[in-house]
Amino acid sequence: MGCGARTELLGVSDAVQDDSGAPADAAQLDGTVPFDASNPQDAGSDDATPDASMVDGGADSAPIECVVQSTTSLAEVGVAELDQISLDDSYVYFHGDKGISRVAKSGGAVTSLATGKAPSWPDLYAFALDDTGVTWWQIKNGAMQTDVKRVPKQGGAPTIVATLSDYVGYGVAGPGGSTFAWNGVVLDSVTANGVIKQVGGTPFNTSAVAYSGGELYVLAQSGVYRWDGMVFQSLAATVNIYPVLMAFDDDTVFVVSNDLNSGFLVSSVPKLGGVLTTLLAVPTSYVGGITVDADHVWVANRVPGGGAPSALLRMNKDGTNVTSVATSATSQIVAVAVDDNCVYWTETTNSGKVPSRVVVSPK
Repeated sequence: MGCGARTELLGVSDAVQDDSGAPADAAQLDGTVPFDASNPQDAGSDDATPDASMVDGGADSAPIECVVQSTTSLAEVGVAELDQISLDDSYVYFHGDKGISRVAKSGGAVTSLATGKAPSWPDLYAFALDDTGVTWWQIKNGAMQTDVKRVPKQGGAPTIVATLSDYVGYGVAGPGGSTFAWNGVVLDSVTANGVIKQVGGTPFNTSAVAYSGGELYVLAQSGVYRWDGMVFQSLAATVNIYPVLMAFDDDTVFVVSNDLNSGFLVSSVPKLGGVLTTLLAVPTSYVGGITVDADHVWVANRVPGGGAPSALLRMNKDGTNVTSVATSATSQIVAVAVDDNCVYWTETTNSGKVPSRVVVSPK
């Protein structure tokens, strides 16, 4: 749940404007066409040509298949608050309270990519991963501004892509190396070469934004929305929940949210719109991350009630056959990601006696 998810926030007009005051069309969400090419904001540059270190991650290793036969710790990081996790073909990228790191899917040394704590909690939007780099958001000390920073995937010197004139705590990957960043009220697009454009005001208490299948989605306390080029159109209404995250397959939006009874719900709605259907209700628990693959929904039952161990749950996409595939009595299972063969997750220790870690297991 984003900061402000239970707090009234000021509303902003839903219309997207270009510099002429006219609404932007859907084509402007394509990262290959900047929102306003005449107004580049590439930090450290007077033109719109991006620095090579921003857009070219350089050579990286060949794809690595997950070949583990049992649950395996890929990285142990001591006493740390691990949260967000993302994958590419070869590496697992993760965030903790000290910064962003990566480790090969086959294990080995952990590479630190960026230092610094994310500006929001939970830190499940601490960074965005694309084909060549990692982007994150860092609030500037002593200024009501946020730097959008980027580093090549294999590491190196960070680059300031752009500076946003507000405190921004959340962001996700967009098309063409762009990112979407928001503060619970306003959503901005930042192209890979640093052009900033305001998409528009988000629905009341927006907690999640995602770009999937060429479409931009928003999850708010009032419902699930899709951007139509001018406004966020409602796909499904929600009642009495505190939404957290979304995940997608080709046809469906899956939503995880905390409810009013200190539990959480997993729900789904067709991408074309309809009724939000509850797939799973877990009483007295706080939820972590969610992801989907071809056959299943995976969700972290992060903090169960009654002293029960934290658990990683897997279920069919219709909510049947709920299975606990991993548990931990000494840590919180926080975020989850999958590839064709394996499932990966982060664990944050409940005490200093065991390390926080990144874990992989065959599916």
